[in-house]
Amino acid sequence: MCACKEKNQPAEITIDPTVKAIETTGGEFVVTLKSTAAWNATTNQAWISISPNSGQGDAYVTIKVAAGELDRADVLFSNGGSTATLAVIRGLDPSIPKGAVQGRFSVSDTKQVYFSQGNLQYQASTETWRFAEHQWDMVGIGYGQTDAENYCKIGGTVENSDNRMISNNYAGWIDLFGWGTGSNPTNVSTDPTDYETFTDWGVNQIGNGGNIANQWRTLTSDEWNYLFDVRTNASNLRGLATVNGIRGYVFLADVFVVPAGLSFTANPNSWAKNVYTSAQWAQMEVIGAVFLPCAGIRFTLDNTVCNVGDKGYCWSSTPGGAFASNLYFYSGGASVSNAHRDSGLSVRLVQDIE
Repeated sequence: MCACKEKNQPAEITIDPTVKAIETTGGEFVVTLKSTAAWNATTNQAWISISPNSGQGDAYVTIKVAAGELDRADVLFSNGGSTATLAVIRGLDPSIPKGAVQGRFSVSDTKQVYFSQGNLQYQASTETWRFAEHQWDMVGIGYGQTDAENYCKIGGTVENSDNRMISNNYAGWIDLFGWGTGSNPTNVSTDPTDYETFTDWGVNQIGNGGNIANQWRTLTSDEWNYLFDVRTNASNLRGLATVNGIRGYVFLADVFVVPAGLSFTANPNSWAKNVYTSAQWAQMEVIGAVFLPCAGIRFTLDNTVCNVGDKGYCWSSTPGGAFASNLYFYSGGASVSNAHRDSGLSVRLVQDIE
């Protein structure tokens, strides 16, 4: 009797990383390859070089990227039984600020912005501001519910956070704010006069967003409209999506190349048309995709949080009587709409590109 490897067992191959973004100036990086058989590597772009491009087993492979404009290359590693694909995105913006999503988004004829990496969050007990770790993260309603129910996925974990727990000493996190409450984020007054003055949330130091005051800002309603409807190819650069199990709305950067093996349907009539795992979304995000989760709304009058997972609302800086403008998205699409200023809505900040 002897222990023998099954003759028909397929050869295996894995690589790390599987997605890599490089500046337009080019550069090089190393791929860690593991293979149970002899392998070779090929690419579909002349601006990529591979060394070595073949081997007998595990190896470190150097990928060199020539300078050039935004483009994508696929490097295929194959050992006859399996294939692993490396996506190389050339066009990484070297000036992108801390806490921002890759990709430039036009919000007027003369202005482009970076979006923050996630919705704004606040911890009252420490007076701390931060951006959500992932674009799909949201607080929702947390207490007394299970992980599957509460959409309380900050940093991929459930925390004791709840958008109904608004107080100056609350130790959890909130991410739904009354309009213009950058200087008073726990304001839950129902008196419209308490929201007459807009203080941008970007006046604050945001820990994982550079920690510098007045670095970020809120879009105006005209800028949301321009992004949504006016910029070049606008209608083909947005749509409903589900990312990591969370429903929401996607905006693609002005220049965007859909990663190989993935697809994007503009303006679908279903959450099920654009569905991405966290790994797939990483490929979209690294080349300029913004996702706004359906984080719901807080009604201050009775302190209820509704529509979590079904509807999303992002404030603008533009007032209108007792209301203020916001981007509203739901199963039927998206539009710039109005909400009472005392309503608790999401905040997704931007940074101007000079």
